[in-house]
Order: sequence, then C-alpha cells, then structure tokens
Amino acid sequence: MSHATPIEVEALGRNWPVQRIPRYNEMFGIWRSQFNGQLAKGSQDDYTSMGTHWCEFANGKDLNPRLMLDWHMWVLDLQHPFSRTKKISPSRVNRHHSVVRKFLAWLKVMGVITHDPSLALPNLRTPAPPPRRMWDHEEYTRIIRYGSRLPHRHCETWLTILGYHTGMSLIDCAALRWDEVVLKDDGPSYIQKVRAKLRARLGRKAAFMVPIIAGGELWRWIKRLEARRPRNYKRADGIEYVHQDAPNFYLCSHPTLSERMRSFFAEELTWAGLKQRSFRHLRNSFCSRMINSGSDSVLVSQMTGHTRLEQLADYAMPDIRSLQDAMIRALRWVEKDSGPDVQPRLLTLSSRLELADRNDEASPSLSTSLASVDSGGAALTERS
Repeated sequence: MSHATPIEVEALGRNWPVQRIPRYNEMFGIWRSQFNGQLAKGSQDDYTSMGTHWCEFANGKDLNPRLMLDWHMWVLDLQHPFSRTKKISPSRVNRHHSVVRKFLAWLKVMGVITHDPSLALPNLRTPAPPPRRMWDHEEYTRIIRYGSRLPHRHCETWLTILGYHTGMSLIDCAALRWDEVVLKDDGPSYIQKVRAKLRARLGRKAAFMVPIIAGGELWRWIKRLEARRPRNYKRADGIEYVHQDAPNFYLCSHPTLSERMRSFFAEELTWAGLKQRSFRHLRNSFCSRMINSGSDSVLVSQMTGHTRLEQLADYAMPDIRSLQDAMIRALRWVEKDSGPDVQPRLLTLSSRLELADRNDEASPSLSTSLASVDSGGAALTERS
C-alpha cells in the first residue's frame, strides 16, 4: 500500500467511512501522557512537536487514505528547525509518519475510529548512517587545557571531564548529585547512579557504577568541587548537585546544553575540527578505551549501564593494536596443541610482533606488515 498511486488511493477512499475529528490535541495529549514518565525531556519535547504538526494539519479533516498522502507532502515541506532554506531529513519525515501510525492505531483500539488509513503512508529511503566517531586523548587534552583557563567555562570543562572518564550521558553528568558520589581517602571511590533515560522503564536494572581513581584527574576535580561545596545549602528542589550550575544549564531551553557543549568544543577545535561529533561521542571514547585495553565486556557494561552486550558493541570501536593483540593471543593458543616444529615459529612470530609494536610506540608512523609465507608455512618475513 505504501507504493499506491493517487488514483488507486482515490478509488479506495470511495468506500472509506467518514471519520472527522474536530480536535486531535486532547486525544494526542492523553495518548502521550502514558509514556511521558518513560522518556527523557528531549524525547518528550520531540513527540510533542510532531503531535502539534499533526493536529495543525488534520484537525476537522476527513481521515482517509488521501489525507495520508496529503500529510506526507505537507511534512516534506517542513523547514529544518535550524535553517530557513533546508528541508527536514528523510529520517525525520519517517519519524513523523511513525508517530502518526502509532497514534491512529491507538485511536482505533480505543474505538474513536473504525478504519486506520495510516497504511497509505510511504516510507522514504534514508541514507546510510555515518561511521561512528569518538574523541581521541589528544583532542580531549586540548579542550580541557583550553577550558581550564576560562572561569566562565568552568561548568563545560567539568562536564567534559566527567563524560570522558565515566562515559555517562549529558543528562546524567549534569544531574550528578552528591549522594551519588562516594569519595574516600582510605577506600574505593565511585559514582553510583540510575540512568535517567531508563529509570522509569527498567528501574534498578538501569543502575551502573563507575570507579573513581584516587589521585586521577576526575578525583581531583571532585575534590575541588567538594571544597567549594556550600554548607547548609539546598536548592528549591531540595537536591545538592555536584556542580550547582550544571542543572540550570540543562533545564534552560535555548540554547540547549548540548549546543553549549558543541560551541565550547568548537572554540578550541573549530567547527570543522568537530567532524560531526558531540558530547555523546565521549561515551564512545570511554567504551572503546575500556574494551581496547582488554577489559571484560561484562564489567564494562556494569559501568555504562547497558543491559545487553550488543548495545555496548554499538559504542566500542576496536583499535588496530587491540586486534593485533587478539591475533597474537590466538597464535599462542595454537602453540599449546602444535608440534615441536611449528611451535618455535609461532613463538618467533609473536615476539617479532611485540617488538615491532614497542618500536611503533616511539614512532607512530612506523607500520609493520607480514609478507610472503613459503610453501611449507615455515618462513614468515617482516618489513617496515
């Protein structure tokens, strides 16, 4: 039905019952109210915006397949919120249609309508997603060095350090409370939270714990914030946040905190240097750093709050060195079951790779390659 022509849709509409709803606003609000507690504020605002578009277009009109095609053309003409000349993306169009489909299906279940015409909505092909990105340590160091010199950028610098060393989302970093931080001089220090995005849906299953290394960069910053912590001070909501300014930045509507953070990054790296990255990609950096260092994926998922390991795999980006180490471990595993003639050759290969890797640390441009295996598989040569 998604490929039906307007003529076919007109023919179908002749036998379609008349379904006119003067105001969708109240019904859309009732439908969304059952999900509001399960979504972050940004997602709630997103659904509200798309619902407002549907109500603006469809109020009082006959709900039939032809109206669905008219809605599709109407959404295609929507302007991008941050551009006066650019239209919204195909993925954004499909998301508008997805919301309408779910809403009309709910109306049918509730008995408000008898026929659901949303099957007539086409789906646009969306481009392939861009490759995953992350922040390398050199870029992170530049940003922190730059922000540490600017008192008015203290909050953004703190959030960057917290996100890089914990992998937490922006909302979790901004809303970090003192009762979620355990800081000890003679014992383990850590942050224990429940992910804000999944709190209503998963409850305590969304909890995670991230250690704080004593004497490390994050530990020193928390110590400084603790020294400045106002005594006997309570906000209007009765919560003591680790950084008192961060929640204010997050709750303000314009510019959003994510836009503030991108602007802060661009001040040091320039907009071209961002390469379509944002604060969220600090989470990629954290997960990749942990996985590439050989940490157990189950332990890493306990620090990131992922309930499934395949979700963690979406954030981790393997490094060539970690892949090489995996190959070396595989060769050493083969040595256990190999004969006396094969074992020395595999040992020699492993030692050569390790030696080249140590040399590569002193000269990042040096590349190591293995070439030409003889007919017997005994001679492995190396060139750089």
